[in-house]
Formats: sequence, C-alpha cells, structure tokens
Amino acid sequence: MNITLVPVEEKHLEMLCTLQHTAFLPLYARYHDEGNPAFKGTEELRRQMDSPDFFPYAILADDTIAGGITVKRLEKGIYYLSRLYVNPALQQCGIASAAIRICESFFPDARRWLLDFPVDMEPNRRTYVKAGYHNTGETRKINDLLTLALYTKETAPQQAETYDALNAYYSRYDEEGRLLSRHGQVEYRTTMRYIHRYLTPGTKILEIGAGTGRYSLALAAEGYDVTAVELIPYNLAKLREKITPKMSVTTFEGNAISLPFLPDDTYDMVLLLGPMYHLYTEEEKITALSEALRLAKSGGILGIAYCMADPTVLQYCFQQDENGAYRIHDLMARGLVDRDFRLYSTPAELFELIRKEDADRLFAHFADQAERLHFVGTDMFARYIKDSLDTMDEETFRLYLAYHDKVCEQADLVGASHHTLDIWRKK
Repeated sequence: MNITLVPVEEKHLEMLCTLQHTAFLPLYARYHDEGNPAFKGTEELRRQMDSPDFFPYAILADDTIAGGITVKRLEKGIYYLSRLYVNPALQQCGIASAAIRICESFFPDARRWLLDFPVDMEPNRRTYVKAGYHNTGETRKINDLLTLALYTKETAPQQAETYDALNAYYSRYDEEGRLLSRHGQVEYRTTMRYIHRYLTPGTKILEIGAGTGRYSLALAAEGYDVTAVELIPYNLAKLREKITPKMSVTTFEGNAISLPFLPDDTYDMVLLLGPMYHLYTEEEKITALSEALRLAKSGGILGIAYCMADPTVLQYCFQQDENGAYRIHDLMARGLVDRDFRLYSTPAELFELIRKEDADRLFAHFADQAERLHFVGTDMFARYIKDSLDTMDEETFRLYLAYHDKVCEQADLVGASHHTLDIWRKK
C-alpha cells in the first residue's frame, strides 16, 4: 500500500468530513466530549486551509482518500499534530505511522512536535511511541470521562542547527550566480555534460537539494519530467517562481535524509548536487545515499556532488586572515584541521569537505547495490585561475574547456577539484 499526503483541497472536503465523523463517533460515544471532531464540518477545514498556521493534509492509500492529518504551528520550530484519523476499515494497516513520518518530513525547521490523545487509548500510545514520541507526564482533563496525555518529540539538536545555518546562508548567497560566472560555467557545463550522457526520451528525474532550480529547471526546459526537493524555503520559493507552464516540474520542501513522501523505484535519474555539502556525519551521508538509491529504478543513474578538502587547505587554511595571521594555526588549535590535514566541519563551518578516499568509502558501503561509472572533477582548476578565465577570450576559453574535459576524470588530479561528481548506476 503506497501512502502519500496531499494538501487538502475543496474536492477533498466532503470525503474527509465523512471519514472524520466515522472515525471519531465511537470516541464521542465513549467520552461524550463536546468538542469531538465527529461533529466538525467542512467550514473548519476551510478555515484551516486559509490559515497560515494550519496545515491540513489528506492521507491517500494507493490514491484513495484514507484519512486526514492536520498540523498546527504553535511558534517558530514548534508544531502540534492536532488531528489524525484513518478510515476504520483501514486501521491497523500502518497508515497512521506512515502518515506521521511523511508529515514530519514536510517541516524540516521543526525543533519539537507535540500531540495529545486519551490516556486510556493504548493503540494510540503504541503508534506514537513507535514514531518516536514520549510522555511528558502532563495531562489535560476534558471532562469526567476524558483526560488527554501530552506526548512530545524533539528534533536532533544538530539537525536544527544545520537547518538554521543553511537557511541563513542561502537566504543571502547567490548560488545560481556562482554557476553563471565564467569560471562557474565550467562546473555547470561539466555536470550537465555528464547528466546528458544518461538521458533518454522520457527520463524521469529527481533532484534532491535543487536549490533555486539551476539544474532542475534547465532539464525541465528540455522536456524532461522533473521532481525537485529543496530544504530551504527561500530557495524553493525562487525555484517555483521560475517554473513556466510548459515545464513538468513537481516541487516539495524536504530533507535529503528523510523523503518518505516519495515512492520507491520511481526515478530514472536521481541527482544530489548539494545535500552532501552539508551532511556532517557518516550516518547522515549513508542515510541520504540510501534514500537516493531507494528512489531510483533498477538501472537508474545517481549523480552525487561533493566539496573537496584539499583546495580549501591550499586556498583558505594557508592564507592570512584580516589580521595577517595564517589561518592554519587557529584551525588546528580548534580541531578543525588535524595533523594529516584532514578537515572537520560542523554547521558553523557550513560545508563538509572530503577527500576522494572518503567518497570511495561511502561508495564501498553500497557496492552491492550500485556500480560506479565515473568520478569527475567538475571544476578542476577553474577556481584557481578564475580571474584569468573570467577575462579570457572565447577562443582561448574553448581551448581551456577542451583541456578540462581531457583531465577531469584523471585519478591523480581529481582531488584538486573544488567540486566533484560521483556517478553510480543502481543494480
């Protein structure tokens, strides 16, 4: 059974109200609570649809409405799961658990989730505990028959810190402009050249971490069906602004490490051209790659971009700061560079920087599920000589691109590239 959530529309209202009445009426017979949702009509749902702080969704099971789930934003980062109901004929099928997991993935800024339910409803308790919620010990008495237990779920602190750092950075940094510069065109052109090697008519593409849409929209403009997932609301808004009626683009706000709203084995090509820049633990990286593989069809192509460490060692660590001190000493003292000149990042440093051996280790984890086709330096030396490239005449620039194309997969040079692209085929 494939479970998905869609925002409530007018066409869903009557069915949702019927299911809500059917699901909650037995609880009214048991608790006699005056505010029971069994007696809430379409007007309540319409008010929620119009409110910036309510998020009502229809739960679909194999494209048929099976229930509803509503989230209320209490304050920044704190959300209340205010209502969840499933058609009684479909209960005990895992629909509620799946709906909670999918719903939570729609709110990557969440620090804390809250919900309540009748203290004597053991099936509800088991469902919520399974989803990671725990008892706060607080209760709320509604009447002599009904007392609600309050449960909560905290988001991992580093995930919240990462979200805040990325939101602040990408709300002010022009990532698309970087790729439009002459030296930035080298990375963009190389990435697209390798993408095009594996495109055929009808290719269905998923880009995870689509940013403002530089790649997704270009591919959609070529006629491909593109699904774009982006974590940062600012970027996603910019992407959506640029979608034209002729483009087939579906967009979602979501996190690369949790995409339960997307179905297995669906896409011919899955691109992660940014998420690996901002995943700081091996566990997060493996989780994101597992999700990408899950979503790709057998034989599908994965394109995984990394930021490489040694260019930063050369062009940042061994350069002077504004006070004339060489940064390397402070970075070593703070544990961000070790004696082997490996770099370590936290959300405060923003970018996770790896060496080729790290990418090899991640691939080895999935060697039974995928084969590696290429490991490409997408910009190679472009940022080292960016001033020259940016003023170079067209004929000379074409020659440079020919040189770049010759060496961008050369094993003894690729680690010097600022950005790389690891290309896999799912077995």
